[in-house]
Amino acid sequence: MDPGHKARKKPSDNADLGIMQLNVEGLSAAKRHIIQSLAEIHYIDVICFQETHVNDDKSDGLTISGFDIISYTLHAKHGRATYVRSDVSDAAHVSSSPCCDVIRVGGYHIANVYKPPTKHLNNTNLPPVLFHPAVLVGDFNSHHPNWGYQEADLHGESLQEWALNSDYLLLHDAKQRGTFHSAMWQRDYSPDLCWISTTVGRPQPASSVVLGDFPRSQHRPSVIHIGLQLPIIRGVQCRRWNFRKADWASYTLATERSIPLIPVNNISVEESYQYFCGAMQKAACHSIPRGFRPTYNPCLDEECQDLLKQYRSLVTQT
Repeated sequence: MDPGHKARKKPSDNADLGIMQLNVEGLSAAKRHIIQSLAEIHYIDVICFQETHVNDDKSDGLTISGFDIISYTLHAKHGRATYVRSDVSDAAHVSSSPCCDVIRVGGYHIANVYKPPTKHLNNTNLPPVLFHPAVLVGDFNSHHPNWGYQEADLHGESLQEWALNSDYLLLHDAKQRGTFHSAMWQRDYSPDLCWISTTVGRPQPASSVVLGDFPRSQHRPSVIHIGLQLPIIRGVQCRRWNFRKADWASYTLATERSIPLIPVNNISVEESYQYFCGAMQKAACHSIPRGFRPTYNPCLDEECQDLLKQYRSLVTQT
């Protein structure tokens, strides 16, 4: 299996929420083990499954190590299951409908949606409009050019109209691979979607990545991160020569003493060159200071820059 993109390291001060959604096309023990590994790699907090194909309430049929199941719907051909990481305490089931399960994790409302291909979208089974901030993920089985299809069907038009009226934004990148690879047509499609709520026309910060092929499923997992993600920028700690503070007299004296001592007749040119480089390096280490002090350029506005200048002037005066 190709797990797709390598996972980023999640900083401890980041408050983003990691969600993985997948139409698993039958939830087996082997698939649960793979999902558990992917969840660890990608720092997943919530897992949303569609088409679990589990129709009996067995204790181990839906278990994933490290996660608690919050809601599930049993069905031999469809079915849904929603999980939350075990160390997340503020999580609860909110509501369920024939096509959707809604949970709350902290301040977020998350909907796990699965619309069977034979069921039509209408006013009675459209996705719910949840309080902001909210995320809707799942297999919507609808076509529209906005998520990569050549033409829109009735389901796609209804879904797009619902999103416009409800101020939901589609999280879709046409440059990524599709969420579904048809074995029959050998083409990629994207029936698995992610909608995020907006406020005053501004969506919450979010990103989505489609992972690689998943075994025994034509669908691919999607990893969604909701919330502020602070990148960690690390500088290269390179030691540099400080030529401004070099003692050139000492450097010249050291090289004049060591270079004439290098033999030139009894050894090869390459070996003589190595001796020469060693003499230069040794003289430089004794005569030229080394070190590196990074200079930070804070992103400050004019008011903060003036305050920083005042602070530095006070420090220098004292």
